[in-house]
Amino acid sequence: MSTLAIVLLLLLPFADAQSPLHICGNGVNYNSNSSYHSNLDQLWTTLPNNASSNTTLFATGTAGTAPDTAYALALCRGDINASACNDCVPTGIQDAQQLCALSKDATVYYDSCILHFSNANFLATIDDDVDLILLKKPISSQVELALFT
Repeated sequence: MSTLAIVLLLLLPFADAQSPLHICGNGVNYNSNSSYHSNLDQLWTTLPNNASSNTTLFATGTAGTAPDTAYALALCRGDINASACNDCVPTGIQDAQQLCALSKDATVYYDSCILHFSNANFLATIDDDVDLILLKKPISSQVELALFT
């Protein structure tokens, strides 16, 4: 999984180019007429506005009850404005639904924002098995990376 994190961080600057960089989650799917889908729909109606109206351009949300609870997170880049954030998050929602159709767990990455949703409560857990990559110079034929674990 840490190799995937490295690749994602290296590709993030290019995520807006054509289609977003995306990860279709945990292999668990939902039905289009399920309670989980209804809970996602509730989150989709509030998450873009909540993120763009927050001074930190960040929002989380939870909808429904177990076992159909949906969790979501939207984070916009700190140097964009609220309007750009409000454009990026709904696009992420649409793309997640198309690229990861009926998946209970998906993440889409753009240059301006990140959207993640899941049936697992990732908002309340800490993953201490994450690697942080910092680029020390622009990407060229050789890339020097600093890896912190």
